[in-house]
Amino acid sequence: GAIDRILVRMSKCQTAGMDFIVLVRSLNAALTICHILEVEFLPKLTKMLQSYQSDNSPEAEKFANYITFVQGILQQCCTQSLQDVQARITNIIDEEATLEEKSSVVINPGFHEELDCAKQKFECLDTILNEAGVEVITAFPNLLNVKAIFLNQLGFLTAIQKSEHDFNEETDSFPALPQTF
Repeated sequence: GAIDRILVRMSKCQTAGMDFIVLVRSLNAALTICHILEVEFLPKLTKMLQSYQSDNSPEAEKFANYITFVQGILQQCCTQSLQDVQARITNIIDEEATLEEKSSVVINPGFHEELDCAKQKFECLDTILNEAGVEVITAFPNLLNVKAIFLNQLGFLTAIQKSEHDFNEETDSFPALPQTF
């Protein structure tokens, strides 16, 4: 089902934005079912078994089998492991922000210092690019309408509209623009 596909994507490090949310909600559902079986259903079965045993009823064996069946399910659920995984994901993933984003997973601040620094730098990116554009215009006042474009892992590229500058067809150049630009 959906969980199998999510786990395959996770193993390939190709998760979809909502995968962690679906997984946490599925873990919550599984833990709730285990809790109901262990805290509510199993004690009722045990009480019924005791009642049938005291009456020497043939139903006692049937209820003993039910109890064994439910205990087997609970042993296979590994609820402690499910709780640990659910808690880890909940501590790492910002569920509310991830639900808003839908296409990507949002990590809680404080989980990874380097990631927090990168997020902070990214939030300041527009300001940095504007400052870079101003520096280029200051250094080259003949330029018009400079745009600074961020290129991941490279830095930034400054771009201008060629149509806003005079082009000399004979020399195949823009004489008003600096040659070093």
